[in-house]
Amino acid sequence: MTGRASHFAVPILDRWLVHFPLHRVSALVDRAAMHALVAAEPSRSDRDGHLLSLRRDLASPPVRQPAPRTGPFDPSYLVIVTTRGCNINCVYCDFGGPTSKKVYMDPAIAVSAIDWMADHLVARGRTRYFLHLFGGEPLIAGDLVDIVVHRMRHVCAARGLTPFIDVSTNGVMTLERATWVGRFLDSVVLSLDGPPEFQNRNRPGNNGRDTFEVVDRTARCLSSAGIELCLRACVTRESVLRMPEMTRWMIESYSPSVINFEPLTENDSTAGAGLDAADPFAYARMWMASRRIADASGVRLVYSATESDVPRLSSCPVGSDAVVITPDGAANGCYLQPEDWVKRGMDMTLGRVSVGQGIEIRPEQAEHLRRMIIDKPRCRGCFCQWSCAGGCHVSNTYLNCPEEYTDFCFQTRLITACLLLEDLGESATVDALLDDAEAMKRLVSHPWDVIGAGEHQHG
Repeated sequence: MTGRASHFAVPILDRWLVHFPLHRVSALVDRAAMHALVAAEPSRSDRDGHLLSLRRDLASPPVRQPAPRTGPFDPSYLVIVTTRGCNINCVYCDFGGPTSKKVYMDPAIAVSAIDWMADHLVARGRTRYFLHLFGGEPLIAGDLVDIVVHRMRHVCAARGLTPFIDVSTNGVMTLERATWVGRFLDSVVLSLDGPPEFQNRNRPGNNGRDTFEVVDRTARCLSSAGIELCLRACVTRESVLRMPEMTRWMIESYSPSVINFEPLTENDSTAGAGLDAADPFAYARMWMASRRIADASGVRLVYSATESDVPRLSSCPVGSDAVVITPDGAANGCYLQPEDWVKRGMDMTLGRVSVGQGIEIRPEQAEHLRRMIIDKPRCRGCFCQWSCAGGCHVSNTYLNCPEEYTDFCFQTRLITACLLLEDLGESATVDALLDDAEAMKRLVSHPWDVIGAGEHQHG
């Protein structure tokens, strides 16, 4: 980690946002103060000593600096991919759901993985057990899901662990299954792209039928279950301007703890379906407007690239020693399918499940994934590098990726700056920034945010 940047500044209208993420420090300063800070000169405008304090922080070592894991492999999070098959035909799916065979994991593989993880947690003195069910659509493997959930709760009771089980689901299920989910699981991430015109357009059933009605029923059932409900919507060019409206509708119609708006990632499927990604500037403006609506109702609005209160090296399980078990018994460090890594020249494997023996982890692969998350050339000059952490390692910061910022970077840089400004009590500045197209472009395309790196002048 030696040499990694930790002091940044980006232009905000006629001022500069100074951000020291490893020092828990941010400030909005004028051009004269920015020049004085970079040049290490006194400033006449520093009446309250604020600039002097920033200069001390600039010269001091970080107070919190994440580092890659070391030592023996130490997982605390298990993912069971019950199947890659699915029961709906999302027009933007790049997980292979509509075409994947409904091949379900052998229950013996799931039980071996669950028991192994429980033994590991007890040996490490942990008290909580986190399990995530993923697919395809994980809940179509009904008998397997029953076995997984009840086996985990049984081993937790026997070993003195507190279970936490969540699932990512499309919500197309019977009312009986939705009631069961609300009773036996702790948290649900439910994909719902909005009102009928968006849900039915983007997420039709395999038989071509509309899915809104059944997903609406599932959402209402889970809302009354008292569990943590996250509503996740994929935002397209068609829906981006209606994000605030959808936020109000979701809050009034259901009882979400969290709403997660994620922008569409264009792929071969989206091109064939005539779907376009949202404009990153429109997405950022609408996300911030939606956040204020959600905050007023006590609902947390999230965007994965900014969802961290502490510096991090990865925004996903990669590099964290998390274990993702696929239907064939492979143990990986990533949710995506192997063909997605291979085309990027990457290997996310960790080992395999050995029935009756647990999970056999290859130490060299675990170390490989730990080191993978450190150096990302695209992120070197970006002030978001300790919060966004480069986004997806496969789609955004893969090996030898171009260093130019992408639309993902643009919206992430803009939202991150707005959130920092709001924390400083600068809501009016946020409004002015989001109303100024040229100021937004200057911010997101600022080529080098690092202070004192010699590659770009500030102030």
